[in-house]
Amino acid sequence: MKFLSASTRLATHLPAPFRAFAATGIAVLACAALPALAQRAPDTGPCQRELQPGDIHEFACPLKASKKAQKFHFVVLVSGGHDDSSSLLTLRHGEQDIACDPGSKVGSEGEDGDITLDCRFTLPATALKAPSQLAVKLKASHVFFEHHSLKAE
Repeated sequence: MKFLSASTRLATHLPAPFRAFAATGIAVLACAALPALAQRAPDTGPCQRELQPGDIHEFACPLKASKKAQKFHFVVLVSGGHDDSSSLLTLRHGEQDIACDPGSKVGSEGEDGDITLDCRFTLPATALKAPSQLAVKLKASHVFFEHHSLKAE
């Protein structure tokens, strides 16, 4: 009995144009990932994301000056959650930690599939007297970052 590699067995079930690529196995996986990459939602808002060592994503979000208190909503989507994945969202404005409003979801442990974390918060007018910056940190282990958004409400 002749044993065939997994990629060769897979190739026999593919349409003819794809059989040549199946020999490497890698090409098949890359092609399978393309639809997921195309569906990734664009990031929205003024934040710039920087990946840090240790599964940490840091976001720097410039905020405009305002004469009145302003409500914001920061959202991040990660995918691929499973039994040993975790994620935690923390926010700071200047040297001040930001407390998220009730109903916000800032953490996840062992949750399956796509996970949305969000923080609704209000900055008082005194904090917005001049242009400033919101710093957001996402510690995300065993999940894939998909997108983020910051919106003034």
